Amino acid sequence: MNALLIRVLLLSVITTLSVAAVADGHGTTQFKVVKVSESISMLQGKGGNIGVLDGPDGVLMIDDDYPDMSAALNTAMAAFGGISRVNYLINTHWHGDHTGGNALIGEHAQIVAHENVRARLSGRQEVKLFGMVSEPYPEVALPAITYQRGMSLHLNNEHVELVHYAGGHTDGDSVVYFHRANVVHMGDHFFNGFFPFVDVPNGGNVLAMAANVQDVLDRIDDETKVIPGHGPLA
Repeated sequence: MNALLIRVLLLSVITTLSVAAVADGHGTTQFKVVKVSESISMLQGKGGNIGVLDGPDGVLMIDDDYPDMSAALNTAMAAFGGISRVNYLINTHWHGDHTGGNALIGEHAQIVAHENVRARLSGRQEVKLFGMVSEPYPEVALPAITYQRGMSLHLNNEHVELVHYAGGHTDGDSVVYFHRANVVHMGDHFFNGFFPFVDVPNGGNVLAMAANVQDVLDRIDDETKVIPGHGPLA
């Protein structure tokens, strides 16, 4: 068989598996809470996995699922004292299964993301593979704090480091390291248990994503808890 044809067939199979895996949680109407460390939890719902850092200084969240999961998210956050305790919300990238709750959380918290995330959420976006169209977000749902390469937040006796990994899943990906707890939230640089989706039309790059994942692996150890964008805790 022609080598090019083999590559096309493999890409087709991989794409099909990725689409099916991402769509797997579409019947979900509530969140499952998974304890990651003493102060960090993972919420699994319909879209991307949510990270929650809880403590005396308030709550830091990472991502917030689809917009139609906001009521369920409001209910789930009662276990952490309610949405009003959220001080910071980090968007790992702009896709709607990770930013759909921005309008809910943005009423109470500062939204933090790479500068390309704010730029994309400010305009109309499309992911043709999934038939997803995102209209411009209102100001309350846009990141108010943006960065270029990296930044740190300090709360709840935790050093939270955001690192921009260029040209990975999209053009605005953040990986979030919790240094004291030895936990990392990788956003959609990691789909646990299946091949990741790389959004090439929106700045993603397969080779860059592989290099980015290697960099993360070089930074963590065998004891690190890894929160993936999709799939179970690793």
